[in-house]
Amino acid sequence: MTEFPQRRCPVIRLMLPWAVLATGNDRVNRVGDRLRLTRRYRAAKEAARALVASQTRREPLLIGPVEVRLRFWLPDQKRRDPDNLLKLIHDAMSGIVYHDDHQIRRQVWEVAGVDRVDPRVEIEVEPLRAADHERVPVTTETGR
Repeated sequence: MTEFPQRRCPVIRLMLPWAVLATGNDRVNRVGDRLRLTRRYRAAKEAARALVASQTRREPLLIGPVEVRLRFWLPDQKRRDPDNLLKLIHDAMSGIVYHDDHQIRRQVWEVAGVDRVDPRVEIEVEPLRAADHERVPVTTETGR
């Protein structure tokens, strides 16, 4: 797994293989006048949730604001919309890593390259300190 820059602890580290990532384009279909999650998306979400749960058995559920960092290793050079991939990842982590994805206050993702043998997404999630997510006015002393 690629190392992210060192940060403060605790950091939850996860890896999901590309095979479990269904795109958001596969997420819903119309049934009459309602939208419904597709079987493929539901199966991918459950597979991803099982992998997340198996990798976080000893980790506490994070409360409060969190930062999520993602590094994608793609199977090929094909262009992809990251928003479509992120929805499944966040759905898979909700209730296991953090209560709900509304806790995400900062997110950084990057495409690290192509790995035809082991395409994946490497994920780090960590709690944010209050100073990291609150806008605090900057004050200066004038020396008077």
